[in-house]
Amino acid sequence: MGNTLSSKVKLALMVVASLGLTTTACDPSNGEVDGAVGSRNASAVGELRATPKPRRGKLIRPEVVARTVQWEELAAVQTASIDRLDHRQLDTSPVPVLVPPQFDEGATLTTGESWYALSARHDGVEISLQGSAQGRLIPGIRAHQPTHTIRDNPGFVTRNEGIWSVSWTENGAAYSLEVGCADPFAPECDDEVFALGWVDQLVLGGGQGVQR
Repeated sequence: MGNTLSSKVKLALMVVASLGLTTTACDPSNGEVDGAVGSRNASAVGELRATPKPRRGKLIRPEVVARTVQWEELAAVQTASIDRLDHRQLDTSPVPVLVPPQFDEGATLTTGESWYALSARHDGVEISLQGSAQGRLIPGIRAHQPTHTIRDNPGFVTRNEGIWSVSWTENGAAYSLEVGCADPFAPECDDEVFALGWVDQLVLGGGQGVQR
């Protein structure tokens, strides 16, 4: 009985001793452990300081250039009778105003110093048309090659989120037409022929250099 108790006491003392060693090894006050942790922290801080900070790129401002509108090319063109637009806006536009031959009531025509913008709809089709007498040149950026022939002029046709966009230059002015259906997945709207058809039927509505 005495030997058994003695053995148990010895075992308990060994466990306590081993716990004491483990605690000492993991104690943050231990110099070796403290030094290792400090070394790792210092290394991490050094890496952060050595990492270069992101730099903002140089801002390139486009050069704005005036386009020469060829009003003389329109001298013999008969303007369309547009009753649903403000004729004062039509007659003072600095750009020849191209408009669809048909559109619903509520269309909006806005003009500026070098541009005009038309917003209209017809039979569920949304139409946005802009004309500009200005161009923008960005240094180092080459012009893309045209992808289509638009009204006998080189141009581009793209589509984004169901909206067709057609852009081209005509009589010196730059034009852009965006058109989309209420249902972008409707078969008649799912082909570029739909957008090009709207462009082809545009008529001259007016402009400050157009004779009525």
